[in-house]
Amino acid sequence: MQFSMRVDPETLTGDQRLDHLEQLIAEKMVKEFGGSIENAFNFADGDSSGAIDAAEFRVLLRRLDIEVSDDVIEELMDRYDDDDNHAISAIEFELRYRFRRTRFVKFLHERQDERELLLSTPYTMLFFVVF
Repeated sequence: MQFSMRVDPETLTGDQRLDHLEQLIAEKMVKEFGGSIENAFNFADGDSSGAIDAAEFRVLLRRLDIEVSDDVIEELMDRYDDDDNHAISAIEFELRYRFRRTRFVKFLHERQDERELLLSTPYTMLFFVVF
């Protein structure tokens, strides 16, 4: 089972494995749904019930090109489902991914600031720094 090229998930255990998978899901949701947690949830909530069941969650993961076993789906559902109703509500889903999205947006802003600083640096200074 491969989640990402950066870390071999086979070397991870328990919560580390799920944390790694969640990070991958968050990264792919940003790319696929433009950072909109609401759009990702609405896509996954195929029957518009206001909650995502295991089958709907699997559809979301497939859309993100993530294949996992039924056991992993169950572990993720248990992690998200705070009220133990065997479904992930919009609030449960948003609470799980809001922090990761905020952290990712902060990262993008920091990179933009670095890029702007680099662009404002005179070329002659860059020449002497590089050479």
